[in-house]
Amino acid sequence: MDIMQKEKLLVICLYFLISGCSEDRQISRLTVVNGKGSGRYEPGSIIRVESDPPPEGLIFSTWIGDTVLLEAPKLSVANCTIPFYDATLTATYSTIPDGDPDVISFNLAVAPIIQLRCGGCHGAEDNLPLSTWQEIASNAADIQRAIETGFMPPGNPLPETEKDIVIRWIEQGKKNN
Repeated sequence: MDIMQKEKLLVICLYFLISGCSEDRQISRLTVVNGKGSGRYEPGSIIRVESDPPPEGLIFSTWIGDTVLLEAPKLSVANCTIPFYDATLTATYSTIPDGDPDVISFNLAVAPIIQLRCGGCHGAEDNLPLSTWQEIASNAADIQRAIETGFMPPGNPLPETEKDIVIRWIEQGKKNN
């Protein structure tokens, strides 16, 4: 359990202590603006939220609102822990940075995916660290093979959109951009 998961569990426990809630189940509403995942859920459940495709000339930027609930607010697809209150998440978009819109950005797209999906096992202190551009770029062939075959991440292969981003970045020359 990482620090964010521990913090979310603490918030859930504090809610019960402060509110004096009984064991009766409560349902919370999650509203996702510019994306998928809206609905009514049991608090503590984990659901997937996904931004809508960006409008022409824009790219996904980040989620805003109750982002403490998200595992990765900088990714267009993220896991969300349902709180004991109604919450709202909004996908935001920004203009495509100058340059070729088809060029994948390491800093904006690849690094957040690797950090979220691989960082738990491949952090700075591990045998095969994937924390910096240099570490990721020098292991790109192995990373590509592992995600194409579904070998990594173990038990939870990358969503197709994330897989496509990482592979396209590698095929584009692994730029540090």
